[in-house]
Amino acid sequence: MEPLRGYQGEDIEIQLPGSLTVYDIDWLAVWCVQYRHNFGHVLIPKDLDVPPALGQTKITTSSTTADPKEARSSNCRQLLKERLQVHWELQGDWVQIQLAARMREDQYMAFGLSGEQGRQGNN
Repeated sequence: MEPLRGYQGEDIEIQLPGSLTVYDIDWLAVWCVQYRHNFGHVLIPKDLDVPPALGQTKITTSSTTADPKEARSSNCRQLLKERLQVHWELQGDWVQIQLAARMREDQYMAFGLSGEQGRQGNN
């Protein structure tokens, strides 16, 4: 791998080389060779549930936006009183889903298919 250039205030995306996957590594760190300093690292658990990268599925990326002339329908439901809302908007053949929540820094929210045929459920 080529060394990274300096970054400040930018998001970066790193692709693992060759056939290396996240399951092949135990940790990832940002290390400065010049100053011999660890700027941060993460440990990667072996049971990590990682979705496939785009291009490895039938899902395609698109930079096009929906035609404003197409009919749109917007909906919102409060799932937890004053704490969690789900908003969805139909845009032609697409559905855009957005979550909004009031929560602490050590909490997270997620939304997806339940995995239970015909009923809701958590895994």
